[in-house]
Amino acid sequence: MTDLHSKKFELGEIVWHEFSSSQALALDLADELINRFRVISDQHQNPFAAFSGGSTPKPLFEALSAQDFDWSQALLTLVDERWVEPTHELSNHRFITEHFLSRLPEQSEFIPLYAKANTVIESLPLVQSLFDTAIQNRKSESFFDAVVLGMGGDGHTASFFPDATNVSELVTYASDVSLQTCISPASQVDRVTWSLARLLSTPYLVLHITGQQKRDLFSHAIAGATASFDDLCNLPIRSVAYQSHTPLHVYYAD
Repeated sequence: MTDLHSKKFELGEIVWHEFSSSQALALDLADELINRFRVISDQHQNPFAAFSGGSTPKPLFEALSAQDFDWSQALLTLVDERWVEPTHELSNHRFITEHFLSRLPEQSEFIPLYAKANTVIESLPLVQSLFDTAIQNRKSESFFDAVVLGMGGDGHTASFFPDATNVSELVTYASDVSLQTCISPASQVDRVTWSLARLLSTPYLVLHITGQQKRDLFSHAIAGATASFDDLCNLPIRSVAYQSHTPLHVYYAD
């Protein structure tokens, strides 16, 4: 077995998309996503996509909700979620409902990452069973058809926080792992996140960032041709850049 701490990870394919404004970015990314969803729908399949919370994707959600698409065909979920009730102010479920799902002309199938249980660990099998049922008839080589990630100022993506007690597990590609928990002081509350293996199992992986500070941070993160395992732990955004499973499309606007 390879010792991860001695392994060198090579930088994967990065496709840079730059725009003059967040609105221009949102319109272009929405067009690309919908075009991909239509191709899948035309093949009598339901497009399966994961989106991030936070303020950055608001313009994207507005642009998507204005698109002419039958959303009843879509299966949607979150990249990660805080382990709080869907009505809680910190809930990504609440955020995506207010800014996206409630604006759609047709109701799409949305699968939450939160399930009521005694502990966040005990909630994982409950959440997994929801997805197992929803995607049992999927005929696709990839898990997701599209994944839209964000990035925090500390270099986290999804719920891969650099100060998480299990960050080494979060940035490790393990094909048999689907859902994970994250316990991190910076994240305020416990979280549920899709594993790195599931997030990379898509033909269209997007990192959506805005502002010079985020650009500088990402540029710093991918400055080397290779990265060590410790590098991935220190800036977890590297885990989706230093990989060969799928290209990373970076959508950036000032």
